[in-house]
Amino acid sequence: MGSSLARCPSRQLVANVTGEASTLAGLTTVQTASVDVSGVSSTVTRTVSLDLPSEITGVGEQTFQVTVTLRPTDSSRSFATGLVVVGAESNRTYSLGANSVIVTLGGGDQALNAVDAASFTASINVRRPGGRVARRGRARGTARRPSPCSP
Repeated sequence: MGSSLARCPSRQLVANVTGEASTLAGLTTVQTASVDVSGVSSTVTRTVSLDLPSEITGVGEQTFQVTVTLRPTDSSRSFATGLVVVGAESNRTYSLGANSVIVTLGGGDQALNAVDAASFTASINVRRPGGRVARRGRARGTARRPSPCSP
C-alpha cells in the first residue's frame, strides 16, 4: 500500500531575509526544505528550515513547523509477459498451454511505478520440490511406457 498527499495546509508564515535590492525586488515567496515523509502513513509534523538561494540570507528564525497529512492508496498495474521455463532438462520436451500471461501487481503507486515493464518476466518451474522433474502427463515431457502386450 502506498500513500498520497491528502492535505498540506498553506499557512502564511513570515520569514525575514536579506540580500541585494535587485534580488529581493521580485521575491514573493521562499521555499522550505523538503519534508521527509518516509515511513509515514497518516499525519506528521516536521520542523524544516528555509531553502534559500545563495544570494539571500535569512534573518532571525530559520525553521518552521509543517504538518502534512497522507492518505493510503491502493493501486494495481497489469503486465503482459512471456513465460520462462525454469528447471527444464535437455532430454525432455515441454509444452505449455500458454506462451504468455498477464500478471497484476497491487500496492502503492511509488512501488508500482518502479517496476520496469520492459524487464518484467514470469517463470514456470517444471521441477518438483526436491529437484525431481514433474512426470505427470505428456504435456510435462514424460515418455509413454510401451504396452506389455505386443501384437
